[in-house]
Amino acid sequence: MSSSDEAKKALIIWAQRVNMASLCSKAGTQEPLLFLLPHADGTGSFTAIWESEAAAVKTLHLAFGGGNMALMAYEQKKRFVVDAVVKCWQHQGRVNYTIVQEGISPRTAKGSLTFPTYRQLLDAMFADAQQLQQQQQQMQQVQQTLQSTEQGIRSAMQATGAAPTHYVNGVPHYGGVNF
Repeated sequence: MSSSDEAKKALIIWAQRVNMASLCSKAGTQEPLLFLLPHADGTGSFTAIWESEAAAVKTLHLAFGGGNMALMAYEQKKRFVVDAVVKCWQHQGRVNYTIVQEGISPRTAKGSLTFPTYRQLLDAMFADAQQLQQQQQQMQQVQQTLQSTEQGIRSAMQATGAAPTHYVNGVPHYGGVNF
């Protein structure tokens, strides 16, 4: 694997961790272990090892907006999740998604999104990861702009005496004018 593929893989894992952290926080589940795996037959998979199959279904059901889970049978929720993941990635070609109760312990579950080739997996998920990275950068720029604007407003208010320039023993001071 080339160094550019390693960089792609690192960005994909970062983006998926960001996504999973947010989703798992909302769902009240543990974040899964994430892997990008090339297979001997040339296919490639993005695999998540979950604490349980129920946690995977709950988290991914939330991710894809499956509605009120209380009104759905478990198998219906699982089918919804599998269909939603496939639909999300099907524009990249023939993909398959499975959730099975297996993994590193008897309770854990493995969710695998499989692409026809490892290259397709890398390219598709890398494009998705780049979008998230750009969104994060844009959010940082917005935050910086807001902070700069707030500082400008505070400075203008202090210059006009509308806001204190500093406090001494809890008493506000307005740039040399004390009240």
